[in-house]
Amino acid sequence: MKTIKQLLITIAVLLCSATTYAYDFEVDGIYYNIISMEDLTVEVTNGDIEYSGEVVISSTVTIQSRIFKVIGINPDAFDYSGITSLTIPNSVTSILEGSFYNCI
Repeated sequence: MKTIKQLLITIAVLLCSATTYAYDFEVDGIYYNIISMEDLTVEVTNGDIEYSGEVVISSTVTIQSRIFKVIGINPDAFDYSGITSLTIPNSVTSILEGSFYNCI
């Protein structure tokens, strides 16, 4: 009986974590992961709310009085999203495979 209870608790935890997104911060509806605190660089990632419509990525983003340079787009960042257009700044030098999976 104890084994079944532990199994059910494990399954519940896994189901809850399946809908959790990992991002470091959000600014103006765009989610970011910090790549390097030393170089102050970040990448765009996915977050709690799916991207939709026209999305404009800035070349820099300010958080806690620090200006970070946006240099990448994370895998899965825009997959299954409803974006209709995307503006990517010249500062982005890395767009990883899977970033736009299942985008129309």
